[in-house]
Amino acid sequence: MHIVQVTTTKSSASLPSHPQETRLMEFAATTGLTPVEWLNQQFASRGADEQPEGYSAKLLSNLNLQMYKEQQGLDDICNHLPRVHSSLSRDIPQIRTRFDYLIQDVSAVESLLTDSGQSNLAVQKMRATETVKRRMEQTYRSLENQDNWEALLSNFKDVIAGGDFDVLHARMVALKKCLASLTDSLDSNERHGQLEEIKNSTESALIPRLISALASNVPWTAETRRQSVPSDGPLQKILQVFGVMERMETAKRVLKETRLRQFVNRWEKQSEQLLEETSELLFDEVVSNFYEDLLTAWHLQMPVFMAAFGNSAAQALLEMYTRVITKVNPKIQTQLQNTRENIATSEAAQEYLGSLLQLKRSREAFAFAIEKEYHKHSTQQQTVTDFVTTLKEPLDNAMGHYVEVEELVLQSEMSKTVLAVADTAKSLQGLTAASMRIGSVLFAAVARCQQFADGSTVTANLLSDLGRALDASVDGYVSRVAVFAQDLLTNSGLSSSERKTEFPDKGLDSWNDLLKVLLHYGDVLLQLDYVQNSLPQQIHFPIFPTSIHTIRQKTNEIFHNILALILQPVDKYLEGIASLSSWTNSASKGAAADIPSFGLDPQDYITRIGNYLLTLPQIMDPLLSSEGPNMKKLKSVLSFTGIPPPEDSTTMTEAWIQVAVYEAMRKFVQAVVKVKHTTSFGLRQMISDMRYLQNVVEDFAVPLSPEFALLIDLLTCKPEDFESKAASSPANLINFAKRARNFD
Repeated sequence: MHIVQVTTTKSSASLPSHPQETRLMEFAATTGLTPVEWLNQQFASRGADEQPEGYSAKLLSNLNLQMYKEQQGLDDICNHLPRVHSSLSRDIPQIRTRFDYLIQDVSAVESLLTDSGQSNLAVQKMRATETVKRRMEQTYRSLENQDNWEALLSNFKDVIAGGDFDVLHARMVALKKCLASLTDSLDSNERHGQLEEIKNSTESALIPRLISALASNVPWTAETRRQSVPSDGPLQKILQVFGVMERMETAKRVLKETRLRQFVNRWEKQSEQLLEETSELLFDEVVSNFYEDLLTAWHLQMPVFMAAFGNSAAQALLEMYTRVITKVNPKIQTQLQNTRENIATSEAAQEYLGSLLQLKRSREAFAFAIEKEYHKHSTQQQTVTDFVTTLKEPLDNAMGHYVEVEELVLQSEMSKTVLAVADTAKSLQGLTAASMRIGSVLFAAVARCQQFADGSTVTANLLSDLGRALDASVDGYVSRVAVFAQDLLTNSGLSSSERKTEFPDKGLDSWNDLLKVLLHYGDVLLQLDYVQNSLPQQIHFPIFPTSIHTIRQKTNEIFHNILALILQPVDKYLEGIASLSSWTNSASKGAAADIPSFGLDPQDYITRIGNYLLTLPQIMDPLLSSEGPNMKKLKSVLSFTGIPPPEDSTTMTEAWIQVAVYEAMRKFVQAVVKVKHTTSFGLRQMISDMRYLQNVVEDFAVPLSPEFALLIDLLTCKPEDFESKAASSPANLINFAKRARNFD
């Protein structure tokens, strides 16, 4: 037997309604019963029970006759209903075939009953009867399902055009269900083809509607910020239709591409505001606003992505965001590059660096928020890592020129200090303001550097690069100031070899000018120390080594030039003392030979030196200030000279007198050790001169210099103590003391 299995849902709307179509069901029209009910009635009749074989033959004859009538009725329908869907004509051969199967099945039942004889078996009779009933019902249902299929297809274009997505969704569900009922039909493949064509047409019609729905539901506008996309809105319903059609991949692609274009266009519109004359927006504000829009949109469009992507919605949304950032990044980089290349002033450079710093903060806040939202729905860390890496690209590329911009700021500030001997007063006044500007710029640069860097290693590397650039700039500035100081000294005329026995009036002005340069160096040095001390504890390397070395070198030069100006008379009085005859005189008369050294009068040269040193307070006091900041600067400078720095309570006048007196002792020692030979009397005279100078020094409360104190000890100690005192003494002092005391 050929078993036909067809299922359908009965629907009065799908039954034939034309008078000619009723002939298809003529066997039931006279009773008002359905074919299934009529068959049940016939099989339950008395004749079927009493004479099943004869009744089956009679029923078969009736069915054959009815089949002929059915064929005639179908032919009439085809002739009189030309507007019936063409597919119905294709169903007629199937109907014939199904009834042929039914005739064969009934014949088989008749043969089975005949073979079984008159004796038996009620069970076989019942089975035969049920088979006929079932086949008749299947045939009816097959016809009914085909009618339903045609009815569902009849106005599908109108349903699509109507725009009612609920109706469209229900119609598509019904089509799929009906097709499942026609699985065993002879033209099942053709039905599948029809459904695919319907899906293609629907897909083509829905794509622009999906794009339109996305355009009307922009997730960053004021209207949509208040709530997410409604679950029963057009956008969600369109996605449901794509889902029932099994075309969700198309919807996903359209969703991501449309949103991508929308966000890129959003950036274009926001960035265009910078070109408006009335706009007060800064570039970093535009970028920050764009990031804020993306973050807001994440919350609002997550339901849409959930509808399209299911559990992978967060990953799909983040991938789309990565593509958006990839599209926008070159535009951000171009804007940053153009801004950097057009920097002409220190203010513009600092504004640019401030924008970079604000961009970094906005980027970090945005990345943190997106990462947090992403992990609510997904655990794939690599996707977040890729997104953050892409997000960093514009700023990372801009940071390649970061050091150059910081250097430009510093150089611009230093260039404001004009150093010209022709206008000394203005130049020196500019030095006072310059040190504060330089310190402020350096501190700001280092502070920005630490904010730009991420992590101690990156901070150290970036600070190292920045330090080298800033160090070179400061070093160039220090050298420029040194040239100015040398010009001051040259123009003063005091650097010539001609020494004066009195401090010249012109020397006061030059000394004061050089002192201001020296204090400026001390101020710059303090600024560098302040910046260095502000670094994190993990930064152990100096960031201004070259500048500090140059400051030390130039400070020593200016310091000794100043001392040379102050001590010009001392140098003049010390000229030729190595050849004084008093060192080789012998006291041979009277008591002169027995006079001790403290009883001898100091010689003229040393008393002149002492008198000059005693006049220094009168010379310096009108020019110097006792302000604490200047003392701090001077102490920072003296730390490089080997001269003991003054106490905090010391005035500037006292400090410079201490320095001058200390230097005078050093000059005396250098001059006296050049004496080649001394007599016993000459040695006592030398000791007397040294005692006098010692008294002058003590009047100033200045400690003896190590060389001066050691030389007195070597010249006055007992012979047996000489070796012990000479053990740690410089060789030149030991050799001189041995000569002066005639020690072999």
